Amino acid sequence: MRLTACLRAHAWWYAPRDGTGAQTPSSAPLAKRARLSSGAECTPSEAGPPGEVVAVTTGPRYVRLVAPHASVIDTVTRLLKHVEAAGLEVLEVKTAARSVLLCSPEVPLYFSNICGKIEHYDVCKVTKDAVAPYVVAQSDSFGRALGVFSKHCSLRISKAMTNTLFRGGSSSAEIAEVIDHAILPETIRQITVHMIVASARLGRPVLMQEDFFIHRLQALPHWHCQRHVTDEEMQKYYSLQLTRFDADWLLQMGVPPGSRPQSCLLNVCRTGTINLFVSVAPGVRFFVGIEHTYTRMLEEVLAVVRRFT
Repeated sequence: MRLTACLRAHAWWYAPRDGTGAQTPSSAPLAKRARLSSGAECTPSEAGPPGEVVAVTTGPRYVRLVAPHASVIDTVTRLLKHVEAAGLEVLEVKTAARSVLLCSPEVPLYFSNICGKIEHYDVCKVTKDAVAPYVVAQSDSFGRALGVFSKHCSLRISKAMTNTLFRGGSSSAEIAEVIDHAILPETIRQITVHMIVASARLGRPVLMQEDFFIHRLQALPHWHCQRHVTDEEMQKYYSLQLTRFDADWLLQMGVPPGSRPQSCLLNVCRTGTINLFVSVAPGVRFFVGIEHTYTRMLEEVLAVVRRFT
């Protein structure tokens, strides 16, 4: 499909040519006034860029937000190329003066949480004297324990002093620093990691009726993808479980056999926020930089979501 009519119409409204190749009335060049998809009229010279551009196809609808001071024509052009690359036919392109969804700017992949466990020898004390004033008693649904809190992560020490859980940290280097400052090294039997959480933002909304990217994830041979059926309180995001990762593909992504993930829970919110929860196989040793072991793997998953939403 050509972009000529769209560009001549100042990208306010577009409909494809008819079967003879002639422009349909809706795609004819606009004169002094342009009509928005909402039906409101405005003068192009007086109207700013629309907040949202929607491409209606034979299946899903694709949405792009127009950034402040960005070109509407460039936004429409990129959107049409994106949809056509997915092998879909564009029936109509509409714009709205304001997006119906609040959406944060695009943010690349980053790590937001690393959880793991320190196993201790049979001892009566595991913390250093310097942090003794900061050890507090805890009581929650998991039982009673001792807690040490820092800006880098939190430590939860079992009452029996058999293990310490670390969570809330986003950097393995910072977590290692907290452990070094707080825990007596002679009490540590081993340190393992069981979950790594990564996040990103698309910078555009994702329609809940748009499931084309799910079919693409399910069609790839690198993993098995299963969609979680959500209840009425969970209609604001998609939830997908990736399991049974292909061993050869993991090696290509830089994930060694000893660090193989058991699963990856992918949540895609309608506002464009993405969270990936990687459950690591039992016994994977913690080391500084372990989160970056899964960077390429997660980027591949994220690339599919970016391309087909």
